[in-house]
Amino acid sequence: MVDKIDVLENCSKRNNMVIWGIPESSENDFSSMEEFIESEIFQSHMNFEWRIEVMRAHRTGIKRNPSENNTPKPRPIHVYLLRKDDKVLLVKLAASNLKDNKYKESMVFISDDASKNVRDKRLKLRENHRKEIKEKPEYNLHLYRGAFRGAFLLAIA
Repeated sequence: MVDKIDVLENCSKRNNMVIWGIPESSENDFSSMEEFIESEIFQSHMNFEWRIEVMRAHRTGIKRNPSENNTPKPRPIHVYLLRKDDKVLLVKLAASNLKDNKYKESMVFISDDASKNVRDKRLKLRENHRKEIKEKPEYNLHLYRGAFRGAFLLAIA
């Protein structure tokens, strides 16, 4: 039953993505969060030339832990897009378009929106994979800044 609920939750989030790092109150100069995301983030900041239709966008109500200088971290923005294909393209291209491209002195990241169960499974897989790589002495881990955030390359020592 839990698996069915998880599948339904992930199906309902298939057009969703999460934008991290946009400073609080950046959207105040716009009539809506949707307009801010479409024009300021996608078109101006990320230089996407095609129009991506945002159905809904809002900040998460959760309070995040303060950063090193005791200022609260900005809350993530959950974005619901009209088309799943737009989301897939944005998530793929986000790493290369946002790399070294700060928005108001803040690094911005875009991630897929998934259920808590899926996020936990992905985290566990990443941790196990890193552990396996570190245990192999004949390999060195070299970070590769490619089109996908977190992608890495293995090189033989």
